[in-house]
Amino acid sequence: VESNEQELETIRLFLRFFQKPEFLVSLIEQMEIMKPDQIGLKYLLATSYHRTGDFSKLKEIISRTPLPETVRDITGERQTCIQKALYGIDLKACTKWAESAFSKNPNSLANRFTLALCYLQKNNPQSARSLLAHLLQRSPPLCPTQRIIGALTLHRNQASEQAKQWAPIKHISLLTDAEKKFLGEIMHSRK
Repeated sequence: VESNEQELETIRLFLRFFQKPEFLVSLIEQMEIMKPDQIGLKYLLATSYHRTGDFSKLKEIISRTPLPETVRDITGERQTCIQKALYGIDLKACTKWAESAFSKNPNSLANRFTLALCYLQKNNPQSARSLLAHLLQRSPPLCPTQRIIGALTLHRNQASEQAKQWAPIKHISLLTDAEKKFLGEIMHSRK
């Protein structure tokens, strides 16, 4: 099969996606500038910055990504809520969103951990523990963020040794700077 010059140029452009993630991120950034009301582009940028470890840009994009009054795009909204809560941004809106998501689906572990994080950030570790009590008696989940939330809940409820067992110390490379700060709080505590 032969390709014309235009098709080859298109293929060359896509090869850059595989060689340098920065190229793809810069393309999404340009798209977000052209269409600032496209919330999905903000979600995609937040995920990209998280995965590439560009935490200053992650914090910047989530600070200007609004949470809706009602739950619509559960995955993108929940991820935004978690990141905002981790950085202590717009905790009132995050808590409202997380409570709404939890009330719609209380069996969702992701919703439960998201709401617990909001409570922790609002200095209410007892409510976070109530939400997670039955889960904290089990083995920690695989998700490093859920493990941080569980460990922080235990730590702030004076269960420091159990908190250290929940801490995702083998997954530090997957954590954001905000999560690493919480990990430091957990691991450097005294009994």
